[in-house]
Amino acid sequence: MKSNGLLFILLFLVTSVAAAKTVVLSPDVPLQKQMTQPNVTYVLSSRHDLGGKTLALPANCKLSVTNDGCICNGKVTGTLKNKQVDIRWFGASASDAKYNAEAIENAARVCSQVVIPSETYVLSRSVRLQTQNLTLRGEGTSSQLKVLSPMRVLDVLPQSVGLVVKGISFQGVGSKKEGSYLIYVGNNAARIKVLDCVFDGGTGGVLFDYECKYVEVTDCTFRNMVYIPGAGMAAGGNHAAGGAGSYGVVFQQRHDSSSMPGGRDGITYGKISGCLFESTIVRHAIYVQSSHHIQIVKNTIYGTPEMNDSQLMSDLLQTGLSDAQIRQMDERKHMTIADGSLNFRGSDDVLIKNNKVYSGIGFIRGTTDRLGKKGRGFVVKGNYIEHVKMPKTGMKVIDTSFADGVTLSNNVIVP
Repeated sequence: MKSNGLLFILLFLVTSVAAAKTVVLSPDVPLQKQMTQPNVTYVLSSRHDLGGKTLALPANCKLSVTNDGCICNGKVTGTLKNKQVDIRWFGASASDAKYNAEAIENAARVCSQVVIPSETYVLSRSVRLQTQNLTLRGEGTSSQLKVLSPMRVLDVLPQSVGLVVKGISFQGVGSKKEGSYLIYVGNNAARIKVLDCVFDGGTGGVLFDYECKYVEVTDCTFRNMVYIPGAGMAAGGNHAAGGAGSYGVVFQQRHDSSSMPGGRDGITYGKISGCLFESTIVRHAIYVQSSHHIQIVKNTIYGTPEMNDSQLMSDLLQTGLSDAQIRQMDERKHMTIADGSLNFRGSDDVLIKNNKVYSGIGFIRGTTDRLGKKGRGFVVKGNYIEHVKMPKTGMKVIDTSFADGVTLSNNVIVP
């Protein structure tokens, strides 16, 4: 009997402790007044509007969301012990764009695994993330993030570290007057992976800004990237040959040449593999500037046929260029687009292997870097290139003049 009594007391204590670690949140009391205890599972079953304020989560707490529970209209800080969170917990809705960007940011701020459900979420502004070991994943590419005007979908802030974006469809809007990459990764970011995603619309798919390290784009699809004609000339520059925009993946160099160090300042250790670039990429499927240790392998590229002068002229008129500027471009013989599927500016230690290219204008082309240095150490092997047109400038299918130490082997070129 005594042992049974002792067992009853122990069971009562265990049950009491377990009960004390679960708190059901009231819909009628501000969350900050209720969420005060660490090491607690908070059960949320109603909508809580923060009124623009910040909710600081207690240490080591979990969140259990039922029914239509969510936290919206404010900033959430702290760290949840949940293995993953759903953006709907923070106010994301497939029927209302108001809090969708905020919801993703709050979810990413409190948990390292963020799930975007299999629906379309329209964004009223870009999602801005300062990441530290974050996975943002969809439930297949039917999980879609969409903008309705020219803007970035995902803006990864400089010096972010350890981001994986997987299984999401990014839907953008392109403009012939302004650029909008669907994912823009700020400078000096590291260990960034974009996997199994679809990029549709915008003026470019993914751009990694200068001095990013260990970046990867794998098994992604790029289509419907919008070309900005004559962008260089419209901005007062002298590089109007192909305008801007309509890129798949860009490895960017430093913008200001006056601050450029002596070496390369683009991407270090970058890989693009298994991607599909459809025929609506007008300029370059892949553009690599002043970068080191780059692999471009097993991609499939359907090049865009050469634009004729009347098409380009029509586009140029929409940019607001003066007649004199257009005449100047014509005199420079810039009226015909002549861009390769892969374009390089300088760059060292580049492997281009087992890619398949169908149509378009040229496969590989390039220039020296901004300091006038050639690229070095290119290996181009096992690529299949079919029905690639030659522009009027006489560019080769595989141009090697911009780099030293180029090795070519087992490439098949079908006229």
